[in-house]
Amino acid sequence: MTTNGDSPGPPTRIGLLLGSRDSAGALVADDGTVLARVSVPSADAPDDGIGGLVGMAARLRRKAEALGRPATAVGVGFPGVVDPVDGSIRGTRLALRAWRGVPLAATLQQQLGLAVTVRNDAVGILVGESVAGAAAGEQDVVLAYSSAGVGGAIMLGGRLLLGRKGAAGHLGHVPSAAAAGLRCSCGGEGHLDSIASAAGMTRWYRDQRNLDPADAPYLRVVAQAAEGGDPVAGAALQLGGTALGMALGGVANLLEPDVVVLAGESPMHETYRAATAAALRSEVIPGNAVPEIRLSALGADAQVVGAALAARPDAKTG
Repeated sequence: MTTNGDSPGPPTRIGLLLGSRDSAGALVADDGTVLARVSVPSADAPDDGIGGLVGMAARLRRKAEALGRPATAVGVGFPGVVDPVDGSIRGTRLALRAWRGVPLAATLQQQLGLAVTVRNDAVGILVGESVAGAAAGEQDVVLAYSSAGVGGAIMLGGRLLLGRKGAAGHLGHVPSAAAAGLRCSCGGEGHLDSIASAAGMTRWYRDQRNLDPADAPYLRVVAQAAEGGDPVAGAALQLGGTALGMALGGVANLLEPDVVVLAGESPMHETYRAATAAALRSEVIPGNAVPEIRLSALGADAQVVGAALAARPDAKTG
């Protein structure tokens, strides 16, 4: 807290993420600078998950007070369909189905005593990248996020496109020929998420190699195998990246964005990223400009920084 009559410093916002393996939080300045970070093990059950989010927010709020930069709002990134008006959870993947219908924004606001904004996690990333990252100053942007799952977000004319029910931009759940016959995390079949996500590529690699999950639990194991010359591992990255690029080419033909931002774990691997770019270019129709492809500038902080900045009153939505 401030002392000796000093006035408070510039306000901060708290960004929280309900993650697949860990939930994370950060204290964030308005320019996207991270002032503090916390994390807790992720929880599928709403009561445990909300408790973790509340605990992280309380720790970050104390840190803000110690810095003399009070936290004025909380932003939350959630991997699912979030009601754009009241911040309740409308839809999730199967593993998080207990969260469906949870009034997350209202619950957190009641417990924290701060204004709370809840957005899909990919939407938050796009906010962060547009304020302090790879899409700063741009007006027409599509974001593709690939880690445990595939997500997407859209900005047109400088405004976020959320959709009436909050489902706009869900790139991972468009049909993909490469995912034919593969079960999706949402319960459907043949969706992009099933083959272009880190989890999807890792599963495909294990199936081809007849491996147990413990033998290749994460994409980094597959990427290391590819770097070591394993052709099946390389094919997994190529297949996933190509599928994402084809989908993004279709999106480019539909929306004509100037920039596509790639975020998450998967695009960090060159084989995946190059395959995405090549497929996107091949799908853009004559007469349409190929959007510039940029890698996330916020890296591992993208989700928590984006969630915090999405809580700014000037985060424009449409």
